[in-house]
Amino acid sequence: AQAYYNREAGIRRMTTETGAGQWGCSLALAGQMFGIDIRVFMVKVSYQQKPFRRSMMQTWGAEVLASPSPLTAAGRAALEADDNNPGSLGLAIAEAVEEAASRSDTTYGLGSVLNHVLLHQTIIGEEAILQMEMAGDDPDVVISCVGGGSNFAGIAFPFIGLGLRGGPNAKKRRILAIEALGETREPAAVTVLLAALGAPLTSCGRTVAPSVPAELADAWGRRYARAARIEE
Repeated sequence: AQAYYNREAGIRRMTTETGAGQWGCSLALAGQMFGIDIRVFMVKVSYQQKPFRRSMMQTWGAEVLASPSPLTAAGRAALEADDNNPGSLGLAIAEAVEEAASRSDTTYGLGSVLNHVLLHQTIIGEEAILQMEMAGDDPDVVISCVGGGSNFAGIAFPFIGLGLRGGPNAKKRRILAIEALGETREPAAVTVLLAALGAPLTSCGRTVAPSVPAELADAWGRRYARAARIEE
């Protein structure tokens, strides 16, 4: 949706961030479909651990950079403080926003956090409902990870909607949002765009130490302190 509306506005270049790579792949494919050049800042630990996600984005024509990168002020500052910085979602966002703000030919496509993104991500839950119907079942619990909130909203909102609208599938379901524990390295400038997630969170993992354990590093890369507000 973001690629389409940018194309309609005459935009031919976009930047974005990605953690594990799902959003980066989505925008890369959309960019190919609508004739938009895409540059993706991918959290470094995921860039290293998920080469096939990276290759998918590149196959669809996107340029993929490990974040933090030396191409932006935010990236250079992070590397200067720690040249082994594994990256974070907040830092990748900061780099993508900085580049888009510095170029008149470029806009920024956000993969999470803002409400309009949550709206088009609900295709996840809509498909899940149909799949459950095909299986002849209906979940009592809906669980999702939370970084910026789009994956959680994508799966949860359609099921919440079933309950709000009434009807045969209007039973009460338990909705669980799970996020990784630990302090973030979110650049302060990014916080002006964001609001708190209006749902209880369950944390897992441990407080992040200077040396992040390998088994937690990938989850840490998508740890984020802000998410879209859930409103009526």
